Amino acid sequence: MLARRVASCAVAVLCVCSCKGTKEAVAEAPQKKTPASARVTKGRYSVDTSDSKALRTLFDDAAACDDRLHCPPMDELDRIARTGDLPILKMAFEMMCDPHVRYFDRIGKAAANVAGAWGEGRAEKKTFDDAARKLYLDGIERVLTGPSPTFRPEMFALRVSFGLPGQEEFLIREAERPGCTNDELKAITVLIRPYLKDLSIVKKWIGSSDEDRIMEGLFLLGKMDHELPDVLKNEYAMLGALAKRPKVSGQVVQAVIQEARNHCEPDSIPFIKQFEHHPDPEVRAYAKESIADVKQRMGE
Repeated sequence: MLARRVASCAVAVLCVCSCKGTKEAVAEAPQKKTPASARVTKGRYSVDTSDSKALRTLFDDAAACDDRLHCPPMDELDRIARTGDLPILKMAFEMMCDPHVRYFDRIGKAAANVAGAWGEGRAEKKTFDDAARKLYLDGIERVLTGPSPTFRPEMFALRVSFGLPGQEEFLIREAERPGCTNDELKAITVLIRPYLKDLSIVKKWIGSSDEDRIMEGLFLLGKMDHELPDVLKNEYAMLGALAKRPKVSGQVVQAVIQEARNHCEPDSIPFIKQFEHHPDPEVRAYAKESIADVKQRMGE
């Protein structure tokens, strides 16, 4: 379940009347009408989501909470979202498209939480029909192309959740998008792992001239299922070729050594030994340290 608690707020409905000891006096006391956005029914907010002002107030109240463990307005946002209510989803996406709203703001997190809860509710009830799917995907795409990039990693996670189509293609598209940041790449790398059945994406990334992309390719390799036939057969050859490429930095070579070191298997030692005479003294030192570590862990 996506994180729901943003903060906390104490909500009270206080009725004050002047009592003079007679029914007439009580009847004459002015009664202040509580706004819909602040009504509490059985300890829970009660909001008509067709009233956009009341709905926005509910979001604002959730963002104003100070206690993350007890936040009635956030609870109500979550409850409404899980019913599949359309107005609350539309407002959440509109807020995330606002250039003044960022993911790490309380209001931004409240909007993202609502979008996640809405998807979870639809998936649990098996009501993610074609119309709901299109609405959800269109909203995510609007946020991804909108003015607030802080929501992008969160949208990546929503896009590959709930059995929505085209997850792998979407993640590859975003990873290879010009301007994709390191933080975005890290988020994509974690999400794409379940879809990898061979080394094709890893080979493409480590074949890049961009060192950040190479490092992400190595990180992705480390997260892959190493029992896959393509990985078992070709990993060391691919890593060796990368380490011997001209102008590859010592940082990349050390990352290559680290990948072999993590395996802690007989083939790790001869592979790492080739770097004991590397021109970079830091690489040589790391190779010797890694060989000793592998031998120790293997009980040699």
